[in-house]
Amino acid sequence: MGPDPRQIGSGKGASVSAHLDASLKLAFTNMLPDGDVTAVSLEFGTLPPMDVFKALRADNWLYHHGGPDHPMAGEIKTSLLQTFHPADAEWAAQVWALGKEVTEQVIAWTASLPGRRSER
Repeated sequence: MGPDPRQIGSGKGASVSAHLDASLKLAFTNMLPDGDVTAVSLEFGTLPPMDVFKALRADNWLYHHGGPDHPMAGEIKTSLLQTFHPADAEWAAQVWALGKEVTEQVIAWTASLPGRRSER
C-alpha cells in the first residue's frame, strides 16, 4: 500500500483553508451519509502574496464601492483572473501534471484499502 494521500504535502492531513458552508465535498458527504468521503484540494502558487492581496483588495473594493459598471471593473476582474490563473503555458502544464499525479496516487491508495467494494 502506498502513502496515504491525505498526508501528502503538509504532512498533517488537515486543511488550512477557510471553512466553507457549501462545497462539493459536503455534497458528497450528504449524498453518501454512510460513506467515508476523503476530499483532496490542491492549491498552486501563482504570484507573491502581496500581489495576491492587492488583487483581492481591488476586487473587494469593486464589490463594495464600484460595481460591475465602474470604468475600472474590467481591469480589476482581469487582474484577479490572472492572479489565480496566469496566462503561462508552462505553469498550466505543471498544474495539470501535478493534478494527474495526485489523482493517480489517490486511485492507487483507495484500490489498496481493505474491504474495498468493486465498481458497479
